[in-house]
Amino acid sequence: MNSLVEIRADSPAKEAAVSAKPLLCEGLSYAYGKNAFANDNIRLSIGPGEILGLLGPNGAGKTTLVRLITGQLRPSAGHISVFGFDMFRQQRKAKKSMGIIPQDVGLFNPLTVRQHVSFFAALKGIPRADRDAHMASVVRECGLEPLLAKKASELSFGQKRKLLVALAFLGNPPLLILDEPTVGLDPVTRRELWNALKRRRDMGYSVLITTHYLDEAEQLSDRIAIIDKGKITACGSLGEFFSKMGKTVVLKTLDGSGRNTMEEFHFDSHEEAHAFLSAKRYANYHLSRVTLEDVYLRYVDNQAAKAGVRE
Repeated sequence: MNSLVEIRADSPAKEAAVSAKPLLCEGLSYAYGKNAFANDNIRLSIGPGEILGLLGPNGAGKTTLVRLITGQLRPSAGHISVFGFDMFRQQRKAKKSMGIIPQDVGLFNPLTVRQHVSFFAALKGIPRADRDAHMASVVRECGLEPLLAKKASELSFGQKRKLLVALAFLGNPPLLILDEPTVGLDPVTRRELWNALKRRRDMGYSVLITTHYLDEAEQLSDRIAIIDKGKITACGSLGEFFSKMGKTVVLKTLDGSGRNTMEEFHFDSHEEAHAFLSAKRYANYHLSRVTLEDVYLRYVDNQAAKAGVRE
């Protein structure tokens, strides 16, 4: 993933760079039974040039939310708009601005990588005069050049994910919806995808990414939303989360082996922690800062919607 095709003056990203939010969900709910909700009154938005990371345990409602946003499911209540276009009354216009990587790999096994890229480039309406250069750029960016002649059935799971990334990038859609895009990718390819997403973000693209990898969310996200049991329990930047946590320096006293925690203390600063250590003279201890994992566990375990950072 080394190069990125420039956004043309008439590209979707330029056309969509208007006052309307790239993605706006208001009062969004999806019921699958009487008083049973996969998503419940979701309020969420993404700004221009922003990566929003969506975190939550299995069964929390992440994939259902992605399917609602991409028009695969109809909500029981609420509203979704993409750059001001209603997802259900103006679905073609809304989807034209979206690039999607689904959680489930959906490729045509008999087709080669080259045939996939060519077919989807035509499907997305990329002008013939630009198509070859654009396809070549996306293929290079996603590291698919050695795989062009391979059929989808011959690809590893990770290689299929790379192809799905390339298909989502075709046409430079200004809003990317990525449902666990790095599952199955090796560390090097995973980092390359991160860099590609950051480059697009810096060029004004907007991204929604669901992930179970907390390091990925921390590296990529301008804001993080946490969903649990169908509800958004908190949403904000890492700095906002940490400021809400308070006492972000963690001191753990350890037993003689240095492996097991005996006691845990929290402080506002390292200076305060070191003063405490000087007075107590602990022989074995570990000093660290609150992490995204600490934040995540707080908002999932405690259902702290009312104490959330901001929506």
